[in-house]
Amino acid sequence: MDELSKDELRELISVDEGPCLSIYLPTHKSDKGVTTNPSRFKSLIRAAERQLQTAGLRSVEIQKLISPARKLIDSISFWRHQSEGLAVFCSPRKFERFRLPIKFEELAIVSGRFHIKPLIRFFTGEGQFYVLALSQNDVRLLRGSHFNVTELDIETVPTNLADALRDDVIPKQIHFHSGTTGRGGKRDSIIHGASAEPDAKDAMLRYFHRIDKGLHEYLKNKRAPLVLAGVDYLFPIYKEVNTYPFIVDEGIEGNPDRLSPEQLHEKAWKIVQPRLERAIDKAVCKYKGFEGTGSGLASSDIHEILDAAFQGRIEYLLVAVGAHLWGSYDPNAGEIRFDEKPENDNEDLLDYAAVHTIWNRGTVYVVERERVPGDRPFAAMFRF
Repeated sequence: MDELSKDELRELISVDEGPCLSIYLPTHKSDKGVTTNPSRFKSLIRAAERQLQTAGLRSVEIQKLISPARKLIDSISFWRHQSEGLAVFCSPRKFERFRLPIKFEELAIVSGRFHIKPLIRFFTGEGQFYVLALSQNDVRLLRGSHFNVTELDIETVPTNLADALRDDVIPKQIHFHSGTTGRGGKRDSIIHGASAEPDAKDAMLRYFHRIDKGLHEYLKNKRAPLVLAGVDYLFPIYKEVNTYPFIVDEGIEGNPDRLSPEQLHEKAWKIVQPRLERAIDKAVCKYKGFEGTGSGLASSDIHEILDAAFQGRIEYLLVAVGAHLWGSYDPNAGEIRFDEKPENDNEDLLDYAAVHTIWNRGTVYVVERERVPGDRPFAAMFRF
């Protein structure tokens, strides 16, 4: 699975030299996917070729544009390592591809800018969350979505207490009780929270501080929920040193060494999903509370939404899955041109609103149409 940072998202949206080709494909990680994924991807490339021909490009220009994407078709090693979704972007000066934990709808679009709205869930916490599995014998960070989970290798994070405190004096009290057998036959030594000796707790604080410090560089620009997994008395100790602001109060209790990534994912999703649902419901209720009051803090008017997105005033933006609004927007003049379909000189205006909302620390929810309030597939609440 590949990383996708906000800087990379910014680079994609800043490309304004078309034609820009965006391809999205839901992928299968099984052996069957090694043959079916490239075949379906090839069909999307053919669909893109037809769009490019309709746009008036010559055959040589089309082949030059799609050549980097076409090379992926025959790369067996590439198709053997897939996540839930593949996003590919081609323009005259840029080519990028990302294997991400999001199950996209099949889509091939040619327009004046890259179509990035399907990526939005990756940045709102809706598309991903983290699990930090803590024990004295092992530390694991996992990244999950609704669909899958991946164990990450973060070199700056200590792997166990002994390694973290190798140069420190570890008090004997921390080893006074031996727990259950974990992965690989290792036994987990534990301390009791309320009755732990001060020196033992201090050792755990130092251990957890080094874990938090090691995670900081990786998590510093993330906003996804972080769920702790471990023996329950370790949670308050870790939270004393934690600096990641999106840690979840509820954790996965028990020895995480005995749980597979898939088991941790299942337990964490049960914690994360209700939080997401509540957050969406809260945004919808807030919109309905302002709607029709004359406060100017809620709107489903695209002119008002685009102006507010450009000015950094959107707090929440709700957009229906699969909704598109093609055209162009001039923020200086406040003028909008609407088109019936993607063209070389236009973009998805909902993409524009979503990206600018995220850049300005607003929240975007891509939801089913029936969850968007009002009679349009988009709605926004403003900070002021």
